[in-house]
Amino acid sequence: ISFQVVLNIDGTIVFTYNTLPIAANQIEATAHPVQVGLADAYAREYSIDGQRVVIHYHYHEVNVPLENVTEGSYVIFSPLPSCLPAETCGECAALDPELDCGWCANLHKCTDGLDRFRDQYIFHECEKAAVSKASECPPEEVKR
Repeated sequence: ISFQVVLNIDGTIVFTYNTLPIAANQIEATAHPVQVGLADAYAREYSIDGQRVVIHYHYHEVNVPLENVTEGSYVIFSPLPSCLPAETCGECAALDPELDCGWCANLHKCTDGLDRFRDQYIFHECEKAAVSKASECPPEEVKR
């Protein structure tokens, strides 16, 4: 198998399948399901009855149809808009409302609560204090 992954600075990811001994849709999935794609997730650690349990929460995934994974093929993943690039409350409030972003002053981050900072979001109680309108931003957090 010859496979490449390219992570571009603009967030684009390219999977390239140079050589494959067998097409992905011909692999027997009896022992393990065959999947191709990407998933965003975060992990939470819990203690249940004295046992350490780690649960992974997937909040977004992209699956590639197995028939598209053939020798010489490539798949390009383009990044979706996100809350994370906003560095101030004002920038956060100006983002597309469909993103459901909120500025967490305790964390100094713009987030929808479902990203790699999920644990910090919960710890800093951002769900209670998130600001989504520029008029609600503290003056010092509107611009930098």
